[in-house]
Amino acid sequence: MASHLTFDKAKTFSTNRLLSNTIINIKLKIMNKKFSTLLTAGLLVGGSLFVPVNATDVTPTQFTAAIESNVLSIEKLKEALTDFDGKIELTGDVDLSTGTSPVKYVVITDEDIVLTAAKDKEVTFTGRVVIGAEGVTVSNLKIVNSPVNADANGYWTKTAITAFANKVTITGNTFETVQSPVTLVNGVVLYPQNEKVEWTVSGNTFEGLNKVVDDRWYSSAIQVYQGTAGEVKAGDPLKDSGLLGVNVENGSADNATPVIKEGLNAATLASGNTFENCAADVFVRNNVELAAGASTEAAYVSNSETATDAVKAALKDAISTVAENGSINFAGTAAELNDLLKAETDLANVAITTEDQVVVTGIKYMPQEQIKVTSDDVLFNLAAKTVDGAYYLVVKAGEEGSAQADSVLIMNNGAPEFVDVADVTDTQLADPANYWKVETKTAIKTVDYTFTNKADESYILKVNGETVLRALGNVAYDKGVVFELAQDPTSAAPIVGAAHYFGLYTADVYQLSASDLNWFEKDGFSVTIAPEGVKGNPFAGHLTPMKWNSTKKAFEVATAAIDNDLYFMTEAEKYIVVKEYEANGSIYNQSIYAFDTVSEEDLVADLKKAKVEDRKLFGEFNAFYFPKTALVEDELTTASIDSMTVKVLGLNATTKKKELQSAVVGFAYLTEKKVATLAASIEFGLNKIAISMGDNVVKPENLLKDAYFTVTMLTEDGDDLRLAVNDCEGKGWVESVGNELEAQWAITYDEKTAKYTLTNRENKDVTIEVDRNALREDEDTEDNYYVYNGDVVEIKAVEGAKASDGYLYLGDIDNQRFVMAHHSGVYKQNAWFVENKDGFVVLDVDATPMEIKAIDVDTAKVTTKVGFYKDDKYTTKEYTLEVPVYLFANMKGSELGLVEGKYAFDANQDTLAIRQDGEYYNLRVVKNGAAMECAKIYASTSDKDAGFLKKQNGLYTETTNDLFVVESLDRPVYRRLGVTIENDGFVNEGVNNAKFYRTNDVTGYYLYENSANRNTQGGAPSLNFLGETHLTDLPANAALPIFIDTAYVRNETHKPLYMLAVRNEEAVEGTPFKPCDKEDNHGYDENGNALTAEQCPHATQAVPGYRKAHYLVALTDSAYTGHTDMVEYKGKTRLAFVPATHFENDTLVIERSKFTGNKKLAKNDTLSLANAKDEALMNAATFAFRLVDPADKENGDFYIETEVDGETNYVHVLNTVPVLVANIADAAPFNVELTDEDATANDAIAVDGVKVIATEGAVIIKGAAGKKVAISNVLGQTIANTVLSSDNATISAPAGIVVVAVEGEAAVKAIVK
Repeated sequence: MASHLTFDKAKTFSTNRLLSNTIINIKLKIMNKKFSTLLTAGLLVGGSLFVPVNATDVTPTQFTAAIESNVLSIEKLKEALTDFDGKIELTGDVDLSTGTSPVKYVVITDEDIVLTAAKDKEVTFTGRVVIGAEGVTVSNLKIVNSPVNADANGYWTKTAITAFANKVTITGNTFETVQSPVTLVNGVVLYPQNEKVEWTVSGNTFEGLNKVVDDRWYSSAIQVYQGTAGEVKAGDPLKDSGLLGVNVENGSADNATPVIKEGLNAATLASGNTFENCAADVFVRNNVELAAGASTEAAYVSNSETATDAVKAALKDAISTVAENGSINFAGTAAELNDLLKAETDLANVAITTEDQVVVTGIKYMPQEQIKVTSDDVLFNLAAKTVDGAYYLVVKAGEEGSAQADSVLIMNNGAPEFVDVADVTDTQLADPANYWKVETKTAIKTVDYTFTNKADESYILKVNGETVLRALGNVAYDKGVVFELAQDPTSAAPIVGAAHYFGLYTADVYQLSASDLNWFEKDGFSVTIAPEGVKGNPFAGHLTPMKWNSTKKAFEVATAAIDNDLYFMTEAEKYIVVKEYEANGSIYNQSIYAFDTVSEEDLVADLKKAKVEDRKLFGEFNAFYFPKTALVEDELTTASIDSMTVKVLGLNATTKKKELQSAVVGFAYLTEKKVATLAASIEFGLNKIAISMGDNVVKPENLLKDAYFTVTMLTEDGDDLRLAVNDCEGKGWVESVGNELEAQWAITYDEKTAKYTLTNRENKDVTIEVDRNALREDEDTEDNYYVYNGDVVEIKAVEGAKASDGYLYLGDIDNQRFVMAHHSGVYKQNAWFVENKDGFVVLDVDATPMEIKAIDVDTAKVTTKVGFYKDDKYTTKEYTLEVPVYLFANMKGSELGLVEGKYAFDANQDTLAIRQDGEYYNLRVVKNGAAMECAKIYASTSDKDAGFLKKQNGLYTETTNDLFVVESLDRPVYRRLGVTIENDGFVNEGVNNAKFYRTNDVTGYYLYENSANRNTQGGAPSLNFLGETHLTDLPANAALPIFIDTAYVRNETHKPLYMLAVRNEEAVEGTPFKPCDKEDNHGYDENGNALTAEQCPHATQAVPGYRKAHYLVALTDSAYTGHTDMVEYKGKTRLAFVPATHFENDTLVIERSKFTGNKKLAKNDTLSLANAKDEALMNAATFAFRLVDPADKENGDFYIETEVDGETNYVHVLNTVPVLVANIADAAPFNVELTDEDATANDAIAVDGVKVIATEGAVIIKGAAGKKVAISNVLGQTIANTVLSSDNATISAPAGIVVVAVEGEAAVKAIVK
């Protein structure tokens, strides 16, 4: 019977089934959402009730009926179901293995199908599912796989779910197999169809998938096949699907699945599912198992106690096929893995990650957790990981799997060998050479190790000549490491051989003594207990270890290394004790003790009680440290208290009597409010505490600064010691230093290792490592005083450190000369350097010191790094010590160097740095001018070489006869007028009028302006040349005064530069810059920004002051554009006076003359007198007066020096014609005399082809025919004003200074006599 009802816009209800009474299941679709409605009053028929059934519910019969030729027909399901939406919710168990025509498996080829259990149903699905479409989901089913041996040749016969898809969801299922399956049973196998997959396989439980066949083939829970083509197999249900990885009937399959690049995570597959009693949990395979080149990308293997054969088969397969960058994980411990595989042979050395460490297979015996060494059975424990800088015993795991078969790497007469643990002697165990530091270098595919022992001269372990050992399996140390390292029976040296495990062993648990604890603060220690804020903690402040003298019945301060049972006294002179706080029922040893402090009197009274069971106060402590190295003494400065016990009353299990037993200190949640409180108990499981040494450890952020530091140890006698370099590679505490750099340190901090590194500022090869915990605050945390190794030290920042510290800079060495001497502290006098006939330097107290030139070579640099905290973040900065390096030469230019072991002025040369040593200096040898050696010059006192200079190594250790004096003679190379020669009358840094005269064995020869070109070119008209004349041959109207202007005479320069001129005018003062005087609105720049008064276009720019004159210039090719024959004499450059303007901004602008050749190119004739750094510049118009004899402070004769095309030249006089020469030996010496005469006019003044000659009572003008001439006096009164009719006109003029102006030419001054 069917009913058809309509409701609200023809929504249709379907009656699925009429049960005993009328039951209608109504499915209503509104807004694309489904819900079921139970019809009540109006639809009740005969008092019966409708039972709801979901339209997506599928009965087992409906499901199996929809399978045609093993393929699920969605069309058939749609015929059986109304409005089927792709979701199959099974209402009961499905068994594909039974029935008249069992199908055994079902293939889903439609996308987005969901196969799951109906709500609140537990459904068992017996059979297998093959997925050949995207987006299929299988969830919440119990899937039982029952393969049949007859057809067990394909995935469809033995795998519960096989998916050929990029997107599939398999969640919440349980996978089981029938009992004793006849063949392999797999859980899920996935074949990717693209490089990117979206697989959700999680929340599933795989049970009992551990079948093994022929000890080789094994069941797997989850497998992924990438890079896998189908095989030739009959019966593949998807053979015609075109999917990648399916099998073919014949021929070969060219349909390999891709290698997945995105979406696959084997670790997630392993961790996201549960595996119970399986063999292979997850395998990611590259190609099918037996194919050429097949490999395993990732393997997760179970640890099943009942399926060891299958587990071993899975492990062996993974080991033999693991890819180069593949991984294997075992769900058990390393010991369990070793037990599984120890009987296997020929296993490759492959890394397997277990629950507790990484293991390398193929090695039978692993390092023992603990070994006993020597006949005394000294205990050492296996290190889990390596610690940087730690030293270990290196132990080779034995062949018998017991600790006593192990052997220790021992140095025997300089050669390494392995010695059985029991045969190691006490002497060998005490020898630092038998402890090894490990350095690890990890690359992508390799892990390399270097072992260096702790001998005074360290030895690096070599194997076949190589110092690098490569770990097998490319596995970093993890409770062991595997090397091919065996023992050569002939040489007892390590060689390449059989692979073994090697363990690194640390010392056993160490009980801290009173001596150890007192080290931290000299007479005690302090601790910090974590977690922070634990209540009832009396361990505050400085604690003093005490011991109980049972004979004297009194306490004594504990100091010895044998004092291990300790009482702790606080700063308030109270004793830390525990008292019983809470008894734990009938289990006496689970009683909890709480902490308190009591007076010495009370504790002594308690200790004196006759019966131990009557005691109430317990304060006898033991502190333990778990070493991180094999050499405990090396790490006690950083030790913590890893465990602490206190002796309390405990019940002896045998005698049932109370006795003192050790209770562990921890914390418990006490009181009604469950407050974390420090406590102790013998058996009650307390929470762990961490006890670090000191609540007064110096914080790096408080110590470090952007600076260098000095470290000074305070001593009781007041003779403080300084930490300093005391050898080329050594350091120590010294009473004093000769050079402060020896005691200055750059400090950096490694936050990872918690270590400071001190690097000497002068010698960066000298470093010191200091553990953070070794440096502690003293009573005053605000000062620079700290406790280090039990001593009080001052760590003080160096203020004002400069790059030039510690070494002498000689300054302007080109303009100085020096004397040098050895200073004898014994005789308190100087022995000066003199040169013997063979060129050797000898020392002489009475001789006149030889003059020495210094030559600047280079700068030796020492760069160090300081660390400090800025804005709470650690940072570093580099600073460089810059050491000037010099060569020294005699006045002949021969340079100082070693000749046959002694210093001489010879072709050899040594570069030296002048290093401060107290009030004197060391002459430190610098290699190649840049690398400072740990060597210096010393004065020999041996009979054979006494008085000679020699070289010695040991800059810091050899301190005899190594002090020297280096003095400047204070003899300037250049003359500074008004300074160098006392009372010479000249104005320093000002202008002067002077007469220059020659001094080389002649008298009466003066320089002057030779405008008549006398003695050259037949007197042809030319430039206003510099000339020389004798007073007896002085031309008519010639004037000798020359105006001396300053070019660069400032900044204490050693080389003052001057300009020489005639006809100088008065200086014109400049005007300063003046901002715009408007208050606002100065305009805007191109970006729209308002201009300031200084930027305003109306601001008045500064105008420099200036002076006009005819300045002397060297007529060089680079400056003169006229004819060479006019500016040279006998091939040598001459000098001439040209009109120019000297501006006060260090600029000389040449205006016009044949010197420039073009009036319009004045800017090209601008000469700078100083650069932007205010450093002097020499050029064709500047002159320096180089002293002939710097030692002569009476006369001050000099050579006139200038520069020609960048080369230094000097004035030489050739037949009364001054010219320039390059060799100073050819230079003419001059001197000057001050005069009050003006440098105004000489006998003839050339004005661009026109010549004006002053004569007695007249002025002669040549070359100006047809031009207008005006002559006036200095008052501006006109003397003559006429047009010349001749090129040789004479015009009368009164005696004195006149101004001659020729039409078209600049006016000139002349002196009429």
